[in-house]
Amino acid sequence: MSKSKRLWQGIVIIAGMLLGNAAWAVAWSELSAAEQQTLSPFADTWQDLPAERQQTLQRGAKRWADMSPEQRLRARERLQTWRAMPDERRAQVRQRFKHFRELPPHQQRQIARQYRWFKDQTPAQREALRQRWQAMTPAQRTEARARAQTQRQEMKQKFDNKAPARPGFPGGGMSPGHGKPTKP
Repeated sequence: MSKSKRLWQGIVIIAGMLLGNAAWAVAWSELSAAEQQTLSPFADTWQDLPAERQQTLQRGAKRWADMSPEQRLRARERLQTWRAMPDERRAQVRQRFKHFRELPPHQQRQIARQYRWFKDQTPAQREALRQRWQAMTPAQRTEARARAQTQRQEMKQKFDNKAPARPGFPGGGMSPGHGKPTKP
């Protein structure tokens, strides 16, 4: 490819990126009345916000409009908790969330399952678990983590051994969801 052709392609790409952001910006007057009400703290500075930030705020306003009163109450409570946190604690939470998002999907699901299990416990059971964990030495915590990992692997093996064999999967057999043998 010639240098001039590459140069023009580069210019077109950069122009597209610049114009693309401008095209996505939304004027305050173009927002719905409900969006304007929800986003009223940003009314004076809306035109100065980057297009990406405007889009994020619009999506948040839509989610807010779709929430039930109970969900809105919980969201307000979470926001109050967040605002009350010291800056270093917020940084820790952001870092942990970033780390969580970088995990493979199966590990994210496992953590979410464990969290739901913990939340399903009664407050007394959760407190007993916390106290038990806090009373452990670092070595005991490491040992407990290793035992839990071993138990998860054993359960996975048991499940894998009991799962019906299917074609395209280890063991062959029936096709998933069809109930008919597949051609070899």
